[in-house]
Amino acid sequence: MTDYVRGNSLTGLTTLARVTMTFPAHDLWSDGVASGTIKPAQLVEPAGASAGISGNSEAAGKFRKVAGAPASGATGKKRYAVAMRPVEVTPSSNGEDGPIEVVNQDILNGEYLRRVYDGVVMVTNASASAYTVGDMVTWDGGGTPGDTDTASQGCWKVTTDPLVAFGEVVSYRPLGASTGADGCLLEFRIL
Repeated sequence: MTDYVRGNSLTGLTTLARVTMTFPAHDLWSDGVASGTIKPAQLVEPAGASAGISGNSEAAGKFRKVAGAPASGATGKKRYAVAMRPVEVTPSSNGEDGPIEVVNQDILNGEYLRRVYDGVVMVTNASASAYTVGDMVTWDGGGTPGDTDTASQGCWKVTTDPLVAFGEVVSYRPLGASTGADGCLLEFRIL
């Protein structure tokens, strides 16, 4: 009789979604389009000269990746959102791209994007550092995620500054070394 092995060993992040909602958001919008290329799980903000927002709508309807750290809380937390693909489509007919590969594709300039303003999300593009439940996290638009050598892609990292904190760590699972050098699953509650 073969022993039953429970669960699967995670050895990398390529087969996982870049971002997943783990607790439903109440403030979720899919009415904007990407200004430039945006990767799922990046932080986005209204783009262009008309970047002042009222509620959650943006006059031009375009959103771009945040290039640096988020501005202080004085500009309003509702300015920033986590980007997702708007529709999680079925696998392609050619059999090459499964559902995860499709939802992980870049959101190209002019394509619709989903913006998550609250709730709990799980991301795989975190910095190569250890996290503790309760840590505050912020977006580093020029940072390098622990699971890739692509510089300036942007990543989520720990902060002690409450004015730029975007979320609070709910759970953390490193892959490889205990510091997440091979990437990690980082789950945080949007503040």
